Amino acid sequence: MDFNLGAATLEAGNVLTTIEQCRVVQVHQYGLILLHLGRAEKRISIADEIKAACVLDPFVLLLVAPSNLRLFHAVYSSDSATLVEIPTLPPQVL
Repeated sequence: MDFNLGAATLEAGNVLTTIEQCRVVQVHQYGLILLHLGRAEKRISIADEIKAACVLDPFVLLLVAPSNLRLFHAVYSSDSATLVEIPTLPPQVL
Protein backbone atom coordinates (compact mmCIF):
# COMPACT_ATOMS: atom_id res chain seq x y z
CA MET A 1 0.00 0.00 0.00
CA ASP A 2 1.26 3.45 -0.91
CA PHE A 3 -1.03 5.50 1.33
CA ASN A 4 0.84 8.24 3.16
CA LEU A 5 0.96 7.07 6.78
CA GLY A 6 3.46 9.71 7.92
CA ALA A 7 0.97 12.59 8.02
CA ALA A 8 -2.69 13.02 8.81
CA THR A 9 -5.12 12.55 5.94
CA LEU A 10 -7.03 15.80 5.39
CA GLU A 11 -9.38 14.30 2.79
CA ALA A 12 -9.74 11.14 0.77
CA GLY A 13 -12.24 10.22 -1.88
CA ASN A 14 -12.96 8.37 -5.09
CA VAL A 15 -12.44 9.92 -8.52
CA LEU A 16 -13.16 8.66 -12.02
CA THR A 17 -16.05 6.61 -10.67
CA THR A 18 -18.06 6.85 -13.89
CA ILE A 19 -15.62 4.48 -15.59
CA GLU A 20 -14.35 1.12 -14.45
CA GLN A 21 -10.96 2.60 -13.59
CA CYS A 22 -11.92 4.18 -10.24
CA ARG A 23 -9.08 5.82 -8.32
CA VAL A 24 -8.65 7.04 -4.75
CA VAL A 25 -7.17 10.46 -3.95
CA GLN A 26 -5.53 10.97 -0.57
CA VAL A 27 -4.77 14.57 0.46
CA HIS A 28 -2.31 15.14 3.26
CA GLN A 29 -0.64 18.26 4.68
CA TYR A 30 1.94 18.61 1.89
CA GLY A 31 0.51 16.86 -1.14
CA LEU A 32 -1.82 14.53 -2.98
CA ILE A 33 -1.55 10.89 -3.93
CA LEU A 34 -3.61 9.29 -6.70
CA LEU A 35 -3.90 5.57 -5.96
CA HIS A 36 -5.08 2.61 -8.00
CA LEU A 37 -5.50 -0.70 -6.22
CA GLY A 38 -3.47 0.65 -3.30
CA ARG A 39 -0.48 1.69 -5.42
CA ALA A 40 0.57 5.31 -6.04
CA GLU A 41 -0.02 6.25 -9.65
CA LYS A 42 0.75 9.96 -9.21
CA ARG A 43 2.24 11.98 -6.34
CA ILE A 44 2.04 15.77 -6.24
CA SER A 45 3.96 17.76 -3.65
CA ILE A 46 2.63 21.15 -2.56
CA ALA A 47 5.24 23.63 -1.31
CA ASP A 48 2.88 25.37 1.12
CA GLU A 49 0.84 23.62 3.79
CA ILE A 50 -2.59 22.38 2.73
CA LYS A 51 -5.17 23.62 5.25
CA ALA A 52 -8.30 21.93 3.86
CA ALA A 53 -9.42 19.87 0.89
CA CYS A 54 -12.57 18.66 -0.84
CA VAL A 55 -12.89 15.77 -3.30
CA LEU A 56 -15.84 15.97 -5.68
CA ASP A 57 -15.32 13.55 -8.56
CA PRO A 58 -13.44 14.33 -10.77
CA PHE A 59 -12.14 17.44 -8.95
CA VAL A 60 -9.93 18.02 -5.91
CA LEU A 61 -10.01 21.51 -4.39
CA LEU A 62 -7.28 22.58 -1.97
CA LEU A 63 -7.07 25.51 0.41
CA VAL A 64 -3.35 26.16 0.70
CA ALA A 65 -1.68 28.46 3.25
CA PRO A 66 -1.97 31.37 3.57
CA SER A 67 -5.28 31.51 1.60
CA ASN A 68 -4.78 30.25 -1.94
CA LEU A 69 -7.09 27.89 -3.81
CA ARG A 70 -5.70 25.17 -6.05
CA LEU A 71 -7.92 22.98 -8.21
CA PHE A 72 -6.98 19.61 -9.72
CA HIS A 73 -8.88 17.51 -12.25
CA ALA A 74 -8.51 13.72 -12.42
CA VAL A 75 -8.22 12.52 -16.01
CA TYR A 76 -7.93 9.05 -17.51
CA SER A 77 -6.32 8.17 -20.82
CA SER A 78 -5.56 4.77 -22.29
CA ASP A 79 -4.35 2.80 -19.26
CA SER A 80 -3.40 5.39 -16.65
CA ALA A 81 -4.81 8.32 -14.70
CA THR A 82 -3.32 11.59 -13.53
CA LEU A 83 -4.19 14.83 -11.75
CA VAL A 84 -4.00 18.02 -13.80
CA GLU A 85 -3.96 21.43 -12.11
CA ILE A 86 -6.54 23.91 -13.39
CA PRO A 87 -5.66 27.61 -13.03
CA THR A 88 -7.94 29.31 -10.50
CA LEU A 89 -8.76 32.88 -9.55
CA PRO A 90 -7.26 34.28 -6.36
CA PRO A 91 -9.76 34.24 -3.43
CA GLN A 92 -9.91 38.05 -3.34
CA VAL A 93 -11.31 38.01 -6.93
CA LEU A 94 -14.06 35.48 -6.16
